[in-house]
Amino acid sequence: MVEQKHVLFTGCLLDPGLRHLGDFALAPETQRRDAEYGLAASNAAETVDWQVWSPVGLDEDWTPSTVTFGQRADVPETLRMGWITPEQEYIESRQAENPTQAWVDEVVLPGMDAQEPISIDGPNGTTAWQLSTGFDDNEVPVSALVLEPSGDQSATTIVSGTASIPELLTYIEALETP
Repeated sequence: MVEQKHVLFTGCLLDPGLRHLGDFALAPETQRRDAEYGLAASNAAETVDWQVWSPVGLDEDWTPSTVTFGQRADVPETLRMGWITPEQEYIESRQAENPTQAWVDEVVLPGMDAQEPISIDGPNGTTAWQLSTGFDDNEVPVSALVLEPSGDQSATTIVSGTASIPELLTYIEALETP
């Protein structure tokens, strides 16, 4: 049984199973607010035993689009952040401890090709991230970079999306512990 928690953020009651902090539909005449990723990252950092990472210092042309933190019956407690890049592409980061293969397969799509690992300067220094590339169901190119647990970080981190590899690297290089 998943513990039921009700959390109130920015004036909206959030689902007790998955606290959703953004990416909600508004009337056409209403402007959409950016997702409150800093609040979600801080909440996650207070709740979990692993290092939570969120981007710091991205240019203003990076737009946070969705943020969730929580657990479902079939998915470990996960911090998920989505961003629209300066090139109007999508980046998503997910972090969870002891993820299932189904959790990984939601992001690293079956059929993606593993490439050579890439050394990236991230929140725990320079580490090797496994790169996979492929296409989604609409034949749109997608990439995923996966960092397995090591050292002080017990969570698996995946950064993926339709963004270019340089944009994915910029995002990872901006990750810090809140």
